[in-house]
Amino acid sequence: ARVFAFEPLPANQAIIRANLSRHTVRNAELVPLALSDHAGEATFHVSSGRPPELFSGEQWNYGNKSSSLLPPAASEPMYGWIEFKEKISVRTDTLENFCRDRAIARIDFIHMDVQGAEHLVLQGAGAMLPNITAIWLEVSDRQLYRGQKLRGDIQAFMQAHGFSLV
Repeated sequence: ARVFAFEPLPANQAIIRANLSRHTVRNAELVPLALSDHAGEATFHVSSGRPPELFSGEQWNYGNKSSSLLPPAASEPMYGWIEFKEKISVRTDTLENFCRDRAIARIDFIHMDVQGAEHLVLQGAGAMLPNITAIWLEVSDRQLYRGQKLRGDIQAFMQAHGFSLV
């Protein structure tokens, strides 16, 4: 298998590189960009913060798990503790472009966790959509990010493109 890990946040890129090296992973490649519905540049909203209860221990980086191409929907901290104090510019590309450039004709599995920007990635998949066997993604019934498509919208999109919910 070939694994491509798309990550636009420089701090997370460093963690990924270190983990790939530490575990001598040879079939995974870090791709330092955000998949979206267009190629170019975009504003990336960087999350930070710590919850009152450190449920994963003292060393866990709680706050960097909610960064998104989309701005947060509310001005107050998400879940009471996730803040978005920083914005950076990141490079974007589409899945369709990436696959064309790499001569990738089909994809067996996508694990997508893009904090509300699922519709952007799916739109950018374009002609690759019929060549994807399975997509695992997180969706929400509540708008956490401005412009986010909710579960019903994503399910309708997926069904219209031949996917089944399992």
